[in-house]
Amino acid sequence: MRHPPYPKCVLARVPKKKQDEVRKALHRIFYAACLDDARDEAKQFLSRYSREFPTACETLARHLEECLTFYRFPERHWKHIRTSNVIERSFKEVKRRTRVVGRFPNETSALVMVFSILNEERLKWQKIRMKADDIAWIEEASKALEQEPIRLEFLEEALVV
Repeated sequence: MRHPPYPKCVLARVPKKKQDEVRKALHRIFYAACLDDARDEAKQFLSRYSREFPTACETLARHLEECLTFYRFPERHWKHIRTSNVIERSFKEVKRRTRVVGRFPNETSALVMVFSILNEERLKWQKIRMKADDIAWIEEASKALEQEPIRLEFLEEALVV
């Protein structure tokens, strides 16, 4: 799933002097109170900026449905799954710790270190306490997404422009 920092891809297509304004509008999409509010914000974003920044709007529209899938999961998990920070942080930690070693004696020793670092990061991720209800809800949301993906009909117009 791609999430913010996905907006960085959109912002890269906007002049620097307008990026703060566009960033705030993107924030309203990804931090909306619910999926319906996010849809409304996205629609407003596209109608507001499609003429001024057509490539930015096309970039947003292309993957927005997938980016909003986190709204199907329990709200208390949104903070952790709306962004890719957990993954990025894990890879950054692997890079930082393997640089210290420099050269590994063999491939196995490198893999052992990478695995142990990722395992430590996994344990940090598990700070979210999963209850039986949460697991059932997540399974249900996953099945619902397979059967009925999030569709934003107004995006078809944005991709044609």
